[in-house]
Amino acid sequence: RVESQGYLLYQKRRRLREGFSSEAQILAAKAAGESPSEEFLEPLVAFTGDTQIEFLASDPDVALAKVLFVECTFWDEAKPVVDARRWGHIHFDELLEILPLLKNERIALIHASVRYSTPYLESILRARLSPADQARVCLFPRPL
Repeated sequence: RVESQGYLLYQKRRRLREGFSSEAQILAAKAAGESPSEEFLEPLVAFTGDTQIEFLASDPDVALAKVLFVECTFWDEAKPVVDARRWGHIHFDELLEILPLLKNERIALIHASVRYSTPYLESILRARLSPADQARVCLFPRPL
């Protein structure tokens, strides 16, 4: 096995600081030379690279990024979870277990084994995901 890298991309944003709920408070703060806003980093994109399922818990921002690109190499019992783990990959069954913990708006599944056809993988997504998860989980474009 070789090490791989994952990435988190952030956007610097501004928001109203806690305690500033009225226009009068905001104007008073500005008149006193105080800023009523604060900067924060919003996780936008997370990318796992080749990894095991534990990566998704390595940083809370992975599950909060608007878009998550997650490696999902094996999808059925022809290559069970134990094989995925042995080779340093994620199995679809493992992903299903933690899907409720992922708050990402979109989840793109990448790095599917070439042993699976795109129509076969899409049929698994339709059969095994709830309608809500079908709306946010997709197979990254790949050859048919």
